[in-house]
Order: sequence, then structure tokens, then C-alpha cells
Amino acid sequence: MIRVINVVLTTTMVTVLSCMPAIAAETTKDNIVPAMAEESSPHHISGMVAFGTDYYWRGYSSTGGEAAVQGEIDYEHTSGFYAGIWGSNVDYGAEYVDDFDEWTYAEETSNLELDFWVGFLKELGPIELDLMAIYYFNPGNADAGLLADPEVDDWVKGEAESDMFELHIGLAHRFDMPTTPKLSVGYDYTPNYSNEDGDGHHVNAILDLGLPADIGLQFEAGYQTVEGDKTTGCDSTGYCYGQDGESGFDYGYYRIGINRDFFFDGFNFDLSYWYNSEEDWFQSIYDELRDEYGYGTVAEAKFILTASYSF
Repeated sequence: MIRVINVVLTTTMVTVLSCMPAIAAETTKDNIVPAMAEESSPHHISGMVAFGTDYYWRGYSSTGGEAAVQGEIDYEHTSGFYAGIWGSNVDYGAEYVDDFDEWTYAEETSNLELDFWVGFLKELGPIELDLMAIYYFNPGNADAGLLADPEVDDWVKGEAESDMFELHIGLAHRFDMPTTPKLSVGYDYTPNYSNEDGDGHHVNAILDLGLPADIGLQFEAGYQTVEGDKTTGCDSTGYCYGQDGESGFDYGYYRIGINRDFFFDGFNFDLSYWYNSEEDWFQSIYDELRDEYGYGTVAEAKFILTASYSF
């Protein structure tokens, strides 16, 4: 798997981001910003289920370009503390395993992603501060990484776990003007990116606009960089597996989405267009490995339709 959190600098989705009080935004893990409960109890539990034609996260697909079914449960306290769990089907294809004789690939990889988070949301005057720690878990996933090269009879890279931990800080402000725009900016630090690929840094900005007829319009731009280690780093022979023949990779991504509640409160449709600045690099990996080994990452520019229900 080539994961590229903080979740990006995307892809889809898909956790519920509160665009505006009357507008449910597209769901993405990078935008987990709980709406504080307005009830008398200090405790509030909510949930979400969603179906999308793809699952893009920071600009590339986690389902190999296929559909995704997702769900989420959130706990919020009026103090600002929150916690949650989110899950989705995934498809990262086959992964490398070690047999010390030849290149081999594991046929069994995780088909499930579970994300766990805790955080604190606080209003500082006109600014909303969001601090969060999130753990990305792929239960049952085989350790990945190129382990032994028979041609040089040497270790190339050590085996690596796909799970990862991330820290997030976000700031948001809603402007008192027509369309009530809300601007959110975030930074994510991953001390050991997916497949133990070194430090990862992700920044993004999201602009939410409320249009007539209860339509929400959202613009997002993000940038992700990963230094490269056990997956896209350099091996013992000096050969590098990253972008442009170097260690690691980086890319920018963009998204434009339009969403609206339909039928009844909580039921939302989102149509988003995604673009990845390094689509060709992701595609070259796809072309080289996917057909033969089932491995590769889809990052093509595309529209993704997501239907979600929040309760």
C-alpha cells in the first residue's frame, strides 16, 4: 500500500464534516470536526453510515477505484472532548512478503480499515481550535516491504506495518457575510507513515460556502510529503524506490464538492471532483504492478458520489 493523513496532504472521503448547521459536508477523515451538542446533557453520541462510488483519501483511492461502505460512531462532551471510531472496506492489493529466495507477494491483505481518534475542540474567540490524535488500523494486514533481493543476496528493506499514528491541529473561522463562508486549515504529522515509510507531513485548507436552496459548496487543497524509508526509501544497493528515483514522495491534491440534504434531515448527497498533481507517478506504479501482482494505487482525476446518513 502506498498511503499518502496527515490524512494529506486525501482521498475519498469519508467521515462527516460539518460544513454549516444546515449543510452536511462530504465525509473525510481529514475533516473530523464534531458539532457540539446543544442538548441539556453534557454527553452526545452520534453516528453516520455512507456509501461512495470510491474512497479517496488525500488524493488517491484506498479501494483500488471501487465502491466503499463506511460507518462512524462519535462521542462528544460539552467540555470540548471528543472520541470516535470510523470504518471502511479497503483494497490495497497484494503486498510484498519475504521468502528469502525470490520476490513474492502476499495474497491475503486486510479488506478493512478502522480509525480511532480522541481530540479536543475549543473556541478561542472567533477561532475554533481542534487538536486530535488518530490511529489508522488495518486488522489482519500482512507486513509489507521488500525484504530480500536474490540478485544481490542482501536485505533491501525490512518488513513494515501498514498501521500508523498521526497528530492533527486545525484552525477554523466562520465569516459573517453572505454565504457564511467557513475557512479551515490543518496540519498533520505522522511520525512513521504507513508501511514505516518515515516522517509524513500533510497540510490542507478547506473553504465551505452555503448557497441558496440549502446547497453546500466546498473547496479543498492539500499537500502531502513522505520522507521515504521501508517502502519508498533507498535499499542497500543505493537504488531508491520513491518519486523521480529518489527517496520518498510528495504531491498536491485538490477537490471541489457540492452537497445537499435530500428527502429528510441527515440524508446527504455529495458529488466531488478530485485531482492529484502526481497522477502519472501513481499510475506508473499501478501499470507496473497491478496487472501482474494486484498491487498499485489509483489516483486518477475523477468524480465521486457519496450518499450518507447521519443520526
